[in-house]
Amino acid sequence: MGDLDYRRIIGHVNYLRARHQAPAVQMDETLSQGARNWSRHLASVHQLQHSHNGHYGENLAYFGGHQADLTTLVLQSIDNWYNERTRYHGQGYSPQTGHFTQLVWSNTNRVGVGVARSGHNVYVTMRFVPPGNVQGRFGQNVH
Repeated sequence: MGDLDYRRIIGHVNYLRARHQAPAVQMDETLSQGARNWSRHLASVHQLQHSHNGHYGENLAYFGGHQADLTTLVLQSIDNWYNERTRYHGQGYSPQTGHFTQLVWSNTNRVGVGVARSGHNVYVTMRFVPPGNVQGRFGQNVH
């Protein structure tokens, strides 16, 4: 999908991960293809719901009424997920901080991103392998 600047996206992800002593991740085309397909599905059903596949972690975002370019909206999604850090106090998994903890999960080494637009609505899917938010592993993976 030529609409995304993957270099800017992965650079931003790795910049934020480095702030938490998490190693850099690589963009994975197979994960990105699956994320694109899932975003297209979300756009077709007009709902934001997880795919519930245990093989990867998954962060989702939705923007209604936006005409911004898709890379800008992906970067905004990443910033929104990252901003959950203000509510994270080392307590393990929480629905209020799960996007942040997945984003900076140290053990994750590959990501994929996909976006779909339906009118002025945009659906963003980012997938992470190995998945994060594993109970009992937060101390080793979220710094």
